[in-house]
Amino acid sequence: MTMTEQFNDWFIRYNLLYKKRYTKHQKQRFLQSFVSDLLSIRKDVEIRKDKQDKNSFHIVVGDLKKAKHVIATYYDTPAIYQGDYYVFSVEKQKKQTTNTLMGLSLIMLILGILFTYFIGIPVFEKGGISYQTILLVLFYFVFFYIFGQVTRGWPEKNNLIRNTSSLLYMLNFIKENSDPTLAFVFYDHGCQGDTSTKKVRKKLNLNSQRLTILDSVGAEGELVRVVRNDDKKTKIPTIIAKEWDANFEYLTVMTHSTKVWKELVLKKQTLKEKELNYENYQNLDDFFN
Repeated sequence: MTMTEQFNDWFIRYNLLYKKRYTKHQKQRFLQSFVSDLLSIRKDVEIRKDKQDKNSFHIVVGDLKKAKHVIATYYDTPAIYQGDYYVFSVEKQKKQTTNTLMGLSLIMLILGILFTYFIGIPVFEKGGISYQTILLVLFYFVFFYIFGQVTRGWPEKNNLIRNTSSLLYMLNFIKENSDPTLAFVFYDHGCQGDTSTKKVRKKLNLNSQRLTILDSVGAEGELVRVVRNDDKKTKIPTIIAKEWDANFEYLTVMTHSTKVWKELVLKKQTLKEKELNYENYQNLDDFFN
């Protein structure tokens, strides 16, 4: 993989300017920029509205019907949560996110009650309108706005690894590869389970087409491939998932040794890394070529 000035520009843009892609507004801002970058590379770029969620959009590059191989990843980012990333355990991820948001909400509620008891009530008991009462009203306005945001989910800010690293790899890969048998998908709601992945799979005929999902591929750790059958010679370690469809594979990073696909985990400290693992990028190049 060749690092260019353009790649560095993408790194700054999607790791700083558009690093949060959790709310509707954040996703719209990202999509405008990302689609513009894709269109500067090739013209067969399409934005598709999700049929179940009118506020959700997916990006398709190339012809999904004619492609022999489709490479996909998710572009949304998660709500803040404490702990590791359980790649294939939706329930554990939901529990971690819910517990974190409940904890933050409870802390804010307690602070709000204490503030009201020791500061708010004494000021309002004086009666009349003063700069103190105006400041208090402004404080409560801001407090309840933030409290509402927290209860709905507070966006995680450390998203380089999950999953900006996969976006950047695919963006650069598309720039360097014009193979008409390849197509690419960038889908929403990847942080909320495998619903969107299933939608991509339904669009394809996995008897004749191959689907590869990339997840957090720029993390520090060993790149691994989860697949039903070990039918490809590669130096990337393979973990067998017999329950999966044929021609469907998932590439991610393993931060602990395991042979069971359901136990794949990215450690918390790995998710907060500020640099990309370019060795994994090179291994992906070798894998696809």
